[in-house]
Amino acid sequence: MQDKTAQFKNTGIAIATFVGGSFATAYLVRRNMLDAGRAEEAREAAVIFGSIGAAFVVVASRTPPDLISSLLGIGIPQFLLVLAVLRLTRYGDFSGGASIGAELRSNWHAFGIGFAVNLLLKGLFYCTGMLWA
Repeated sequence: MQDKTAQFKNTGIAIATFVGGSFATAYLVRRNMLDAGRAEEAREAAVIFGSIGAAFVVVASRTPPDLISSLLGIGIPQFLLVLAVLRLTRYGDFSGGASIGAELRSNWHAFGIGFAVNLLLKGLFYCTGMLWA
């Protein structure tokens, strides 16, 4: 079990965002905020990044399959938007965690969470008939 003060690094969050979209970002940023003792900001972050993810799911479900090429058609714009939101808000600055004594979690841990979110979403899309191929 990891220490309560362990946080995901910015690079880990970016990796998970690329692999699992903004739902993975919502989870990781929320986890960081809760571990830092900032519960109100954790809820706000989950709503913001979850809303971005939901908006992209709606766009993906309404776009013809020939306009979207697999993950990249929706994944790259979502990745860029989430990174912009992380840079422009207080939710993306976790680089100072090590300076205050917080343990930093592995980027592989973040990747694993992003991958799990990706598989969960694909399973959900498959079950609801939103997966095209």
